[in-house]
Amino acid sequence: MRKTALITGASSGIGQGIAKAFAREGYDMVITYAGNPQGAEETRAEVEKLNAKCYIMQASLHDPQTPQRLCDEAVKALGHIDVLILNAGRDARSSILSAD
Repeated sequence: MRKTALITGASSGIGQGIAKAFAREGYDMVITYAGNPQGAEETRAEVEKLNAKCYIMQASLHDPQTPQRLCDEAVKALGHIDVLILNAGRDARSSILSAD
C-alpha cells in the first residue's frame, strides 16, 4: 500500500516544494489551492512526473466546514491519509519585527 498525504496550499511556493518532495518519497496525494488553479495543475504535473498520483481540490479554509470535507474527499480519493500538511495561509505583515 502506498503512503498518502493531504497537503494544503500546494499550488505554489513551499507547498509546491513539499508536494514534490513527498512524491519523490513515494507518496500519492491530495493537494489544495484557494485561488491558483494553474499553479495546482503545475504541481500535479510535477508530482505525476515522479510517478505519484495527485488529486486537486479547491478549498478556502475560511469556511469552517472545509477541513472535514477535505479529509472526507481525500480519504475517498486515496483510501486513507498517512500525513496531513497544513501549509495554506498568508501573512500580510511587512516585517518579522511586527510579529507578536
